[in-house]
Amino acid sequence: MLELDADARNRVEGYVPEASRGRVSGTASGVDSAYSSLLTIGWSNADNEYWVRTDESGAFTSPYIKPGTYDMTRETLSYPDALTRG
Repeated sequence: MLELDADARNRVEGYVPEASRGRVSGTASGVDSAYSSLLTIGWSNADNEYWVRTDESGAFTSPYIKPGTYDMTRETLSYPDALTRG
């Protein structure tokens, strides 16, 4: 992972500091509990994409996400099976 000091981050076009980003937490539902830990939750738009795996109960917390409108996707075993448009 590329590490940048504060001066370098401020010069990167489009950089948004963590303090200006948000997170999403929740529990995925609608799948057999045997698959709860095999889910991937994603948020995407034309400019950004973020992904996270669920734990054994289906719970998740996103990485820090830039402000914006996103589509949210649930994948089971890497196959998209649910989509919510932003």
